[in-house]
Amino acid sequence: MLNELYALAQTLEKQDMLEEEDIHRDVHRAGKSECLYVLLNAEGIPVRIRVLEKEETKQLWLHSKGNHCRFPAIRVQTPLLTEQVQNAFSEEAWERADLQEKRDQIGALDEEAVRPDNKDIQIRPWSLEQLGEVLKESGDAELEALRRLISRFPREGDFRFYTAFCQLLKREAASAGETELMLIKSLLVGKREGKTGKRVASCLCYFDIDELREVENPVASPETERALIEALQKAQNRQKEQENKDWENAEGISALSGTRVELIRDKYPNPTWPLLGAVYLFSNNSGASPCLSRYGMQGTAMFSAGEAQVQQMCRAIAFLTQEDRKRKTWNQFWGTAGKHPMLLLAWLEDDPKCEAKLACAVGDTGGTAVYENICRQAMDILEKHSEKSPDAPVHMQLFETLDPGRKQIAYSRRMTVGQLLRDMTAWNNGVRNLPPMGMTVFWKNRNGERVSYWKPYSPGIGAFHILLRTKYRSAWGSGAGRLQDCLGCAITVQETYQIFLPGTYEAEGAAMRRLVHKCLHQTMEIGSDLLMDMGRLRPHDYARPHPFQEEPMRRAFTAVSMMGILLYKLGIYREDYMKTKMFLLGRMLHLADRLHKNYCIIVRNQETLQNYHKSLPPQLAGSSLYRLAEKHPAQAMGDYMGRIQIYKDWAKAEPQSRSNWILSLMGETMAQMAQAEEGWPVKVSDIDRAELAIGYLANLPGKESGTAGSSPEGEAEAEKEGRQSGAEEGRQTKAKEAGRQPEAEENGTVDKEADKE
Repeated sequence: MLNELYALAQTLEKQDMLEEEDIHRDVHRAGKSECLYVLLNAEGIPVRIRVLEKEETKQLWLHSKGNHCRFPAIRVQTPLLTEQVQNAFSEEAWERADLQEKRDQIGALDEEAVRPDNKDIQIRPWSLEQLGEVLKESGDAELEALRRLISRFPREGDFRFYTAFCQLLKREAASAGETELMLIKSLLVGKREGKTGKRVASCLCYFDIDELREVENPVASPETERALIEALQKAQNRQKEQENKDWENAEGISALSGTRVELIRDKYPNPTWPLLGAVYLFSNNSGASPCLSRYGMQGTAMFSAGEAQVQQMCRAIAFLTQEDRKRKTWNQFWGTAGKHPMLLLAWLEDDPKCEAKLACAVGDTGGTAVYENICRQAMDILEKHSEKSPDAPVHMQLFETLDPGRKQIAYSRRMTVGQLLRDMTAWNNGVRNLPPMGMTVFWKNRNGERVSYWKPYSPGIGAFHILLRTKYRSAWGSGAGRLQDCLGCAITVQETYQIFLPGTYEAEGAAMRRLVHKCLHQTMEIGSDLLMDMGRLRPHDYARPHPFQEEPMRRAFTAVSMMGILLYKLGIYREDYMKTKMFLLGRMLHLADRLHKNYCIIVRNQETLQNYHKSLPPQLAGSSLYRLAEKHPAQAMGDYMGRIQIYKDWAKAEPQSRSNWILSLMGETMAQMAQAEEGWPVKVSDIDRAELAIGYLANLPGKESGTAGSSPEGEAEAEKEGRQSGAEEGRQTKAKEAGRQPEAEENGTVDKEADKE
């Protein structure tokens, strides 16, 4: 990883982007979690507390040696009260209680029953030695608050502090809110771990002084952080000067550049990166490999690098991962099973400060109109750069977590602006390689607005990566099936990006076609049950929302969109495959479901099409043949003709069926099948399965056109979709006139007009 980071730093250095920022290897960020802000008086007694939200906590600094000796942010792991009090505390009663009852439970605890062996909250000898010497030599008034805090902070065995702290927590609990009460409860009695059964606190506390008006700035302030870093750097430089006098080999050959530089001698820094946490740039376990010690290959001696070079790497990552650069130069990318997200970096070499949301465009999950707008904006900005320099490099890296101590680069690529533009254009064109398709749903998005219709949008490469790790089990008799995430899949991250960015690999011909076929095969294997269930449950959508919840629906439409993209890459276009027998067979199964649904409502359930509430069978006439059609389409077509005739005869004889539009479309589809040049496939390929699935899920022609063969339900939905699209276009037009980008919804399209009606 060091070589890639060094190249990254060199690239940014050429653009003069790496300013001399205030950083030090032992000063880090506190992390993103709720935190108790604790103020100590002159005697070192806690007197006040308040809760800091996640966004506030992540701005706080701390001083630590790797993950140890943290100060003044300390994560208390052991509850403060005795085990007897902890075991008597009822977790079940706590979960059932309301806010006041929880306050009463905390109030009933014995605050005097403090564990005598408490030692989590103390300043460690390493911190005291390093900070004490620095603060003694520095007369900076901005460090006065830190000096006072160190002088009064509890030392080992300071039982008085813990007793006072427990008393303060109990007093504050009497008027605490939900979040503060949870933190107080964690500190006092902890929470039982599932694996070990022990009670742990795991509560972050940040300490400061109470007399804030007497000092220039509090301990938690950025001014204190900058002053401390400056003092630590001065002390470090003095130490280096002394060591250089005593050590003749202060300089050496850097393994990164091959030049003679001043080498790093103590240890490599471990900066904190977004999503990944603390990252060790380089470490080796000499205890696990004794031979390293025999040959003197311990610590930094194993891989020599320049001190300035390592600092340059830290500054480069710090620049690209600034909070205001999120989705521009860095973004989240889903890792294995979504449990350990990867860190994605993407930036334009000629313009690292480019405002295009490049990292989002090349790594987001997509699936919404918001993502399409982001891609459009990014491509517009890249086109301007391409006019000046089409060969300008674009860099991209993916960093993943192997375990808490090891992070590595999972993917690295360099491409030109021209290549990226062509590949993104082809990807978005592939999404449009699908017939009209959509589902009626009733959800609420993150803004609390109702989502009434879901249709395919451009999936990001992240969505494809998630789909490939999906396992879905159909539940035939009980609605939607079970969705799970797998640990791995047959398609690697490199192969998914080769599908997304083929131009950067210059992969053409047979090799590229093999990879596309491999991805199509995996998509069909993973998505077959998912798509079949989405289609067989669709006939319920006129009476009630689709049984699929948001995540299964998102992944199902990702599978559909990927089929359109992969067929496009194979040169199979919508206007051609919609004439094939497999696509038309899928449409026939869809029509059979519609006709059978009407029969079940009127004959089986004794209801009307205008007002029905009873459930439909889990399988209808079309969905019951879907599995057979995937393997033996000719046999499925024969069975279809035998089964559907009874429903066709009923529809012709029963005026209330209102199914003439279905019969008309069946006749038209049969005529198209007769005109198809190819016969039924002897061995069904993945392309055939994809065409069958798309035909089964695509909207019926009358539902969009409102022709004579359309249904009353179809016309109503077409009118509804027209209102939706018209409202969306009007909203975007107004937004453009106002000089801002339209705000598309997170999921699907909001039908506000239909809501009013």
